[in-house]
Amino acid sequence: MEIDGYAMKAYATIYEGEFGIERWILKAGFWGQIFRMFLIENAFTIPMSIIFTIINIKNMDGFVNAPDFSALPLFVTVVLIVFIIPVLETLVFQKIIIDGINRFRFIKNRWIAIIVSALIFSSLHYYSIWYVFLILPTGLIMAIMYDGLKRAGESPFLSITIYHMISNAIAIMLERI
Repeated sequence: MEIDGYAMKAYATIYEGEFGIERWILKAGFWGQIFRMFLIENAFTIPMSIIFTIINIKNMDGFVNAPDFSALPLFVTVVLIVFIIPVLETLVFQKIIIDGINRFRFIKNRWIAIIVSALIFSSLHYYSIWYVFLILPTGLIMAIMYDGLKRAGESPFLSITIYHMISNAIAIMLERI
């Protein structure tokens, strides 16, 4: 199959991200990137939560709930969940996994590293099988943006860590309400 100039430009536009979600996030500036990552994450997780509620998954074995940290003192919870865990998880799930896979010369497709990172991230958040599905979009967003920011020459570690810190802080606030 021969690709003419128009078809090649269309291919580049769609698959190289000229108008893609990644490009939309990258051109937003630091805080805009974080805000747009939340918009995309919630575009997936909110409908999934609604569907899980409608089909009454909570009556099944192992509901969607994340672990309950309410037994810990608030200060310990905040330090651990908002500050320490996001740094460690960004280091392991994005920096080590994505950068490690991308170092292999025989792996040419960046999506392999992104998908492996997201799958490991979500599977190690196994509080229930439903929570793994619910957290997968978050892992994908963080992996895509880590890779995209790195390719754009920006500091992905700081952006993803702050995004993760804010996300965990929101989860703690919602749990404590």
